[in-house]
Amino acid sequence: EAFDPTITPDVDPLIVPENGQFSLSELLFIPPLNVAGELDVGLSIKTKQGSTEGGATTVTFKLDVAAVADSPELKTPSGSDINPSQAIPKAGQEDEPIDLSNILKATTSGGDTVGTFLVYLKRPDDGSLTDYLRTEGLIEIDDGKVIPRLQLVDSGGNRIGQFIADTGANAGKGEFVFAVKASQTDEASFSPKIVFPNNFSTTEGSPVLLEIGAVSFGGGGTQAEVAKADRPTIEISIAAKADGVELNIPDNMVARGTEELPMAMDIRGRLLDQNETISEIKLTLVGGT
Repeated sequence: EAFDPTITPDVDPLIVPENGQFSLSELLFIPPLNVAGELDVGLSIKTKQGSTEGGATTVTFKLDVAAVADSPELKTPSGSDINPSQAIPKAGQEDEPIDLSNILKATTSGGDTVGTFLVYLKRPDDGSLTDYLRTEGLIEIDDGKVIPRLQLVDSGGNRIGQFIADTGANAGKGEFVFAVKASQTDEASFSPKIVFPNNFSTTEGSPVLLEIGAVSFGGGGTQAEVAKADRPTIEISIAAKADGVELNIPDNMVARGTEELPMAMDIRGRLLDQNETISEIKLTLVGGT
């Protein structure tokens, strides 16, 4: 960069020779964005005495710029930007997998690849995430070991993703995340299904929250994750359904009684979903009686 004290008299020169000697060791070269590898560069230096300026002395050499990973970008499947401040709603039914495909994809550039998708479990407020997930029945803790009661699966129903739990993270509130291997290419689609525990459903206004991130892999084993502020949130609402009861009645049971007198019948059973209640009991005579 040229320096002319007649133009910027209040700015110190970058290099001040001492006894005719100088060093460029304190100057920094900032390479262009997403440029790595071996670069051919030219260094040119001019001198000036009074108003007389000499010709340039030029040398050429090579710069070897090591590649580092840049964080991936999360886009819609069509390539549009995603606004992380606007939650993405998904709805489903109790005891059915929720398809999370066709929501987003991750892209990289400069030779990086998308290595991993991260699915963070969240809570709707700022309290303890560990307590919230235990209360909702989404995790169990057995002798200090955290066991997820929900899982991610692929289109064939095969379990995918590594579950990572840290109950001491975030000032003791906890952090729980699934790490799902991506395609290791410069663009990867997010396409798992999420399976909740049996008989799990949500109430109105209290969806399950998932925050989606991604990690890119670059040169030299470097990695970069999508910043928290850029991670979108998926809100999953799960409608309950009545599962009914199972009756414990022996085959060919005959309940005996007397005409025109009340009859007691020892019929037992159980709710298939303990979250439900019995709303109606009806006894109907069949067979034309």
